[in-house]
Amino acid sequence: MIKFLLKIKKENKKGSKEREKKREKEREKERVKERERETEKENEKENEKENEKEKENKKEKEREKLSSELSLEISTIKGNDNISKKKEENLNNKNNKNIKINKNNQNNKKKKTLNRNRNKFKSKTKSKKYDRFLWVYWQIHSVYTNLAVLLYYYLVRNIDDPKYNERNYYTISIFGLNLIPTFAEIFLNRMTFAFSSVIFLIIFNFVYIFFYLIMYLITKNPIIKDLNPVKGSGWCVFLGAQFVTVLIFFILKFITFMRDQMYGRIAPSRRGKNKRLKKKRHHLLFVEKNIQDTQLRYSQIADVEKNIPVIIGKGDDQDLQESAHSDQLQDYQTSELGSSQLDNIFHSNSDSDQ
Repeated sequence: MIKFLLKIKKENKKGSKEREKKREKEREKERVKERERETEKENEKENEKENEKEKENKKEKEREKLSSELSLEISTIKGNDNISKKKEENLNNKNNKNIKINKNNQNNKKKKTLNRNRNKFKSKTKSKKYDRFLWVYWQIHSVYTNLAVLLYYYLVRNIDDPKYNERNYYTISIFGLNLIPTFAEIFLNRMTFAFSSVIFLIIFNFVYIFFYLIMYLITKNPIIKDLNPVKGSGWCVFLGAQFVTVLIFFILKFITFMRDQMYGRIAPSRRGKNKRLKKKRHHLLFVEKNIQDTQLRYSQIADVEKNIPVIIGKGDDQDLQESAHSDQLQDYQTSELGSSQLDNIFHSNSDSDQ
């Protein structure tokens, strides 16, 4: 029995060793597979890089072809190479004169723009001071009204008369109404005077003025004495002062709105968007103009190729020869300008592709 048990143990040990060997073989196979996957990924990346390089090489070849075609066309326009040096010098002098004239014009334009900007800055500083004055005016108005209402409430708070209790409700409501415009004005001062904010202020001020008028009539009118919880001339003076201050503020705000409409000011959020749109439009127009110029140049080159005069000889035909040379030189200069613009366009297109 013991021998039999020992044999069984040995067999189990052998079986366990064989299983471990099988597992190790399977692990090695998995490792090999993972290595193969990594190598495949690396190969794919290298292939992508090579494809990109090939694309770039193709683009460069296309550019070289176009430049060679242009050079050939220019060489056809050149015609005879026996142009006199004096004519070249005269043309260079003319170009230098034109460059000087253009520089002077640019300097004059810069001076004009500087003066305009200075004038704009002065007007802006004036408008800023005016807006600040309005803000201070409204803050003082709101502070003194709220202080007056709080003081009144503090003086009357301990009296047990029902009329005074009703009066306290009125004072609290007025205090709340005075708080609303202060916060509204702080919020609207962060914005510029856009159309919607001005309309809101106008409507709000009308409501505010209407409320104070009703309160004033209630205090003044002897027919509504039973409904009137507030008595005394001091209250009437207070309401009248409120009415006047709000009216003045409304008039000043309306003046600012009209001023902004006259000068055509824009809110800062819109201003940034307009600048971006202008830049985009300018860029698109510039690209379109370049394309049109290149098309024109190609058509001119084709026409010149057909009508190049070949003049050989001296003596009586010398004037004709010189005139032909001068025409050819002018055409050559225009074609050179066209080729430089074309090169610029190709460079810009390549940058955008990247």
